[in-house]
Amino acid sequence: MRIKTYDSVFLREKYMKVRTSHIQTKISIAIIAATIVIGSCAKIGSPSGGPKDEDPPIAVNITPKNGSTNFQGKKFTLEFNEYLNIDGLNDKLIVSPPLSKKPTVTMRGKSLIVEFQDELKENTTYSFFFQDGIRDLNENNPIENFQYVFSTGNVLDSLSVEGEILALPTLNPSEEVYACLYRNLNDTAFKKTLPDYITKAKKDGSFRIDNIRPGEYNLVALIDLDNNKMYNNPEETIAFLDSPIYISPETNYLPLVTNVRQQTDSLQVADSLNTTDSKSNKYIMYLFTAEKDRYYLSSSSRKSAKQMVFTTSLPPNNNDFVFSIPGFDESDYMVLYNASKDTMNVWLLDTALSNQQILRPVINYPFTDDSLGRVVQKSDTINMRFVEQRRTARTSSTTVSPLSVDGNFFKRNLNPLLKFKLQTTSPISSFNESMFHFYERKDSLKKEIPFVISKDEFNPTIINVSTTLNKGVEYLFVADSSAIKDIYGLVSDSIGQVFSIATDDNFGQLTFRISGYEGPRIIQFLSGDETILKEYYMEEDGDLVMPYIEKGKYKARVIYDLNGDKKWTPGDYDSKRQPEPVSYFLSDIEVKSNWEQIFDWDISEKNIKTKSSLQSSSSKAIENSRDMPSLTNTR
Repeated sequence: MRIKTYDSVFLREKYMKVRTSHIQTKISIAIIAATIVIGSCAKIGSPSGGPKDEDPPIAVNITPKNGSTNFQGKKFTLEFNEYLNIDGLNDKLIVSPPLSKKPTVTMRGKSLIVEFQDELKENTTYSFFFQDGIRDLNENNPIENFQYVFSTGNVLDSLSVEGEILALPTLNPSEEVYACLYRNLNDTAFKKTLPDYITKAKKDGSFRIDNIRPGEYNLVALIDLDNNKMYNNPEETIAFLDSPIYISPETNYLPLVTNVRQQTDSLQVADSLNTTDSKSNKYIMYLFTAEKDRYYLSSSSRKSAKQMVFTTSLPPNNNDFVFSIPGFDESDYMVLYNASKDTMNVWLLDTALSNQQILRPVINYPFTDDSLGRVVQKSDTINMRFVEQRRTARTSSTTVSPLSVDGNFFKRNLNPLLKFKLQTTSPISSFNESMFHFYERKDSLKKEIPFVISKDEFNPTIINVSTTLNKGVEYLFVADSSAIKDIYGLVSDSIGQVFSIATDDNFGQLTFRISGYEGPRIIQFLSGDETILKEYYMEEDGDLVMPYIEKGKYKARVIYDLNGDKKWTPGDYDSKRQPEPVSYFLSDIEVKSNWEQIFDWDISEKNIKTKSSLQSSSSKAIENSRDMPSLTNTR
């Protein structure tokens, strides 16, 4: 029998071709498999192209049914038609009545599961208000005002309370405000117990609490600093009504509507409350933060290597508010107080102190004992840290900069009513009046004019300058080198500043004919962003003239000074005193240059801030002879 033989080289080449073909086949299969895996691991979403998804998720199944009675479980499940994004939902979920332990919220596929550990009250309607916390995964579209409701009894409570919460003195809505109802009418309930019903006000200040049982309640509002839903911190902002409200079907029925994109058993708060079936009283509350009535050290800071600032919650009056550093003498630092003595500025004079990154001063201050309510002296050692920024290579450590001096009149066309001030960055130890000069300039000639300078009574970094100047005239202010010296020995550089007093035609004038109220009031003139620019105190109705107003848009506000202390006074919950009311002029005021405007302002209605078309009883061009304050008075 003849045996067939093969050349060894031929066999090796044949083997290599078969092996290569086999490896290529395995690589192709691996690439296909990897492509499938990568595709399956991609983010779940809609295909690219086509219109953007703007629809919120749809609740396709709710277990137990929304609006169930005789509820006995420990959880409920909301199944949606798409995957959800629930980031932040725990913070948005509001349970009414509140549970002592926050429910846990988890996702399982497209289902949202809410579990709770608290024992539920008998015959009580519970509402789980999700606000806009339920959103789809792809486009983050929210379901607005979604809520789940059940009752542990036979009846689902169906009454509602709605209203508005505004902050005083601005009459603007605030953020993070809760509206709360208490069945317990004792005043301490707001401070020691959870509310029976709670909801979060919308951004516009409006609120609505649903599924309430009939009865008498206290209605309050709270900006909750410690998130315990109780008014246990005097620095928390609150609002309250003067008396309890009675909730009944005759006065507090507001129908719930069903979101058309949800099942009929998925309830949602009505966006429009103007329904023909509605029977509702609307309650308005005004937020305030109570005046401090307890002593404590409210702040401490080290603003620079050489300066520290400490503040107490109240002016110390006859109590001690003092500073010391163990191991150092009082001559090593300077302590200065503001006018009310509740703020202490400490300037370190010894470089052995200012060069230390950490100092441990001792502050002795008045403190209200929580247990007894009496004021005692307390001493605290406080760590005060300041790290000097590294100097650049260009900056020499031996370079001494001159004392920085700025003036509020270092510009042209000044307001005729401006009070001239010079200000330094550190306390002034001395100045040489003979080294300051004021000149009137005309046709390249200058004439020196008299003036008086003095250190400010309450701020040691300010020098007040008084002189008599005329409108439309150019002036030159000169300060010789070393005219001002600070407590560290730094001296000012030479200063030369040209300025002028603007003429009447650069300004407008307003006159308010104020009527409709008996009693003292404060009129505040505000910028467009409601910064207070000027205040006027009036004992009775009459004309208020505001001269020399720069062109721009402004607002005006009246504070009804009920207690006559010449300032806005917040409310007090314990004594049931509401904050002092305010009202705004009904529209923004546009001031034009060289123009006088006269407005009738009826302030009989309190706490209004209505935008309407501006109506003036008369407006006329200002003539040069108009009656405005003369600058012949010493500034």
